Amino acid sequence: MPEIEKSSVISARAEDLFAFFLDPQNLSKITPPTVKLTEVEATAPLAKGALFSLRGRNGWVRFRWHGRVVEMESPKIMVDEQLKGPFRSFRHTHRFRAIDDRHTLVIDHVEYQPRFGIFGKLANAFFIRRKLRRLFEYRHRKLKELFEPKTGS
Repeated sequence: MPEIEKSSVISARAEDLFAFFLDPQNLSKITPPTVKLTEVEATAPLAKGALFSLRGRNGWVRFRWHGRVVEMESPKIMVDEQLKGPFRSFRHTHRFRAIDDRHTLVIDHVEYQPRFGIFGKLANAFFIRRKLRRLFEYRHRKLKELFEPKTGS
């Protein structure tokens, strides 16, 4: 099963970063502009067992995504899985490891399986994997921007 992992040190407390991810509306703040989220439905704050749904467009491809939070331990880990959507399977683990009281290692780990057998494997080799990597690179850049605002000189 293909996997992707992206990690960054963010100058923020683990509790604050974790709280940010508990609000489903914050997803649009860290989603690349190439992915247009038109609808995010979920109860905030997210909790273990919470269901959520997304609707949007990635380029010319429209998608619907239904998922569930399957594991949560504040402020350390949250795991969500796709129930129905564009992938055969998709499991996203968010980890927050406090380095000290002002810095946190944020780790996004994704295990996924494209649909469509050999065609999905080819699509993954040529573009799905690259698009997912870019999505999480963007997400981590945006987290830095949101939690580490530049000070004027």
